[in-house]
Amino acid sequence: MTAPKPDPFAGAPCRSPEHTAWIREHRASQWDYYIDGETKDQSIARRRRSVGICFSCPARQACREKQEQLDASGIWGGRVFPDKPEHLAEQSGDIYGEERAA
Repeated sequence: MTAPKPDPFAGAPCRSPEHTAWIREHRASQWDYYIDGETKDQSIARRRRSVGICFSCPARQACREKQEQLDASGIWGGRVFPDKPEHLAEQSGDIYGEERAA
């Protein structure tokens, strides 16, 4: 019998009880690109927090690899991946959707 492979996402904040509670409260993942009902400022702030959390995550590389496999939107491994063409247009500034100074 072969030993099970270790979970590459063990210890990841997205698997934490705190995030599970966040999902229940907001009916979305804080790592989603778009959450219905959020203002642009709320979305930018949430993306910034999520990206910051990713940078200390032990599963960051595994997460990026999973995003490449799935070609999924959201925040993956500390990077932001928009989910729809209209959201790409919204990202005329930085990775969070903020406008750049002229």
